[in-house]
Amino acid sequence: LAQVERILELARIDAGMRAEAEPVHLGELLTVVAEAHRAAASAKGLSLTVEDASAGAVTHTHRGNVERILNDLVDNAVRFTETGGITLRVERGPEGPEVAVSDTGIGIAAVDQALVFDLFTQVDGSYTRKVGGVGLGLALCRRLADSLGARLEMDSEVGRGTTVRLRLPDDNR
Repeated sequence: LAQVERILELARIDAGMRAEAEPVHLGELLTVVAEAHRAAASAKGLSLTVEDASAGAVTHTHRGNVERILNDLVDNAVRFTETGGITLRVERGPEGPEVAVSDTGIGIAAVDQALVFDLFTQVDGSYTRKVGGVGLGLALCRRLADSLGARLEMDSEVGRGTTVRLRLPDDNR
């Protein structure tokens, strides 16, 4: 059922359906997202921390879309991290607010990093297959980010972990 919902959400995005923007305190949103995943992280012995370097900044965006992106990113981080932890961080970047989800997980080879944002694509590997999935999550995140006028960027190293950064546009409000 969750996969069907994701496909329907992709169809809505592709159809150009837009949601209304609203004031969003990203630090508070990160705390909400972290709490939603804390039990799963704790069950694996992972730390889950939130760092808010935004000084309480508020941005004007679609909260539901940002929350969906962050939930998918944290879900991936928990699933693909066996030891260590996950950090959610919000800060003011050079172009606007930035939210990053970093983990100490398995990492992704540089050659595969662009591919993971394609529909129905997963990086081959025994651990990836052990964890499962059909390759919709990051594709949906990328399309949701595009619908916000935002960018989704990845920095990863095999065996060291991954950081996925959502760079939101500066709304000057």
